Amino acid sequence: MKRTLAYRSIVILIFLVMLLTFIRGSMNGKKKIGENVIFKKLTWSQPHATVEVRQPKKQVGFLKTHKTGSTTMSMIIGRYAIKHNATIAVGNKTTGKGLSNICYPARFKPDCLYQKNVTKYDAFIHHAIFDNNVKSLLPETAFWTTILREPLSLYQSMFYFFGWGRKFGTKKKHMQFETFIRDFTKYERQLSNAYHVWYDFDLPCQNFSVEEAIDKIEREFDLVMIRENFTESLGLLSLRLNAAPEDFVSIKDINKRNPKKLPKQTENELRSIIRQADPSYAALYDHFQRKFQRLAASEATEVARRSAVIRAQNAHWSAVCRDVSTAANQSIDTREKCKALNWGFDDLHRFIQQRQANYSV
Repeated sequence: MKRTLAYRSIVILIFLVMLLTFIRGSMNGKKKIGENVIFKKLTWSQPHATVEVRQPKKQVGFLKTHKTGSTTMSMIIGRYAIKHNATIAVGNKTTGKGLSNICYPARFKPDCLYQKNVTKYDAFIHHAIFDNNVKSLLPETAFWTTILREPLSLYQSMFYFFGWGRKFGTKKKHMQFETFIRDFTKYERQLSNAYHVWYDFDLPCQNFSVEEAIDKIEREFDLVMIRENFTESLGLLSLRLNAAPEDFVSIKDINKRNPKKLPKQTENELRSIIRQADPSYAALYDHFQRKFQRLAASEATEVARRSAVIRAQNAHWSAVCRDVSTAANQSIDTREKCKALNWGFDDLHRFIQQRQANYSV
């Protein structure tokens, strides 16, 4: 009889231990109050540990510049900020020319912001005149970055995007890009200052010291990325932010809208002409292109590894998302990720507004 009671007691004790273990595990598995479940949808699959990362930095500012791949970069950094629950500064629909601009081409003022009850943000991903008012939106310790593009390629992209062929041509015939470059000084005087990168950096567009301008940009930006090294720029950015490179995925082809390639001899000739016609911008680009190469070379193995991860993830998600809308075998989570990867700036803007509607900081 005593053995039977002892046996029953042991069985009951084991059962109680198992029950308590199960209850504790269930409680730990519950979401914490305030945890935003939707961020999980922006966490890209990582089949194996690719790069060891420390605590990622979520306070990051990105200044858009004309026709440098900056919209794609804004989307990438915007998704990164959302994943890390950063509060992102967004503009009103009624201020600035387009949702990617905050007040731009006018100077920033608080009325341009969507949220009037927030004084400090974690992230900035827009086009603006980069003055102290814009910089003060983020904490002093925030990481600021921007991007530049090779001079001839930059002007060729702007020429077609902004319709300068129509502007400077006739009703019957648009001007050719080659004609525009060969007489650049004449036509540049007829363009708004807002087309100059100096304008974005809050610098005078004429009669200024290039060396002083470069010094100012050096002081205000932690990293100047290069359009011609787009993936490597993302690799270096992820390293500087202590972030996983998988967080910088993009399925957008930044070369998709590039104008028809010029004959090599013509391209080289025009490149020489534009560098002589706009030596200030050429000097700016050359300085930061060389600096980027030095930074990437100083941590070549890590930057190369991160860049390779980003390329592999881009290829993976491009294949997954190609027909995801009709693929019945894809999970809801995968479809949501593909939806985010296909966002336009309006979609991103709308998502941020809905997410931060009741924020007050």
